[in-house]
Amino acid sequence: MLTFNPQSFLQVLQAAAYFTGGTPASYRDVASKFLSACNPALQYAELPLIDGTVSTLTYPHGLGRNPVAFVPVLHCVTLDTGSGVTPGVEMNCQVFEAISNHTVTFLCGYDSTNVYLNYAGLAGSIWGFGWNGSLVNLTSFSNFSLRVYYR
Repeated sequence: MLTFNPQSFLQVLQAAAYFTGGTPASYRDVASKFLSACNPALQYAELPLIDGTVSTLTYPHGLGRNPVAFVPVLHCVTLDTGSGVTPGVEMNCQVFEAISNHTVTFLCGYDSTNVYLNYAGLAGSIWGFGWNGSLVNLTSFSNFSLRVYYR
């Protein structure tokens, strides 16, 4: 029985590129199809957050199956002065819970058709979390969006 080794495949392509002065078009096509099948690009759904506003998003992912990877993050869109978190920074947010009343701030889920994002609308200033070696508070959840990467 023959087995296919992706590393060997890539080495063959690299050797072909080296000896021919570039990767022949047919190799590029095969490589592109192979690599995209092995590691499809991450997609994401995003829900802008506004302090005090309960929000939900139902986003059709178009995969035709359940996602095989699903990672929720808090994505900074505007400088959060209280914490020092800058735009573009993403923080894992598997669990964010209000200490004062144990309200779960974010709920994220999926099925074979959609990605579901929910935000309880709490204020960011009540949060303490570790950031750059210190315990800090978010100034406002309005400086962030809830983003879920999936594939």
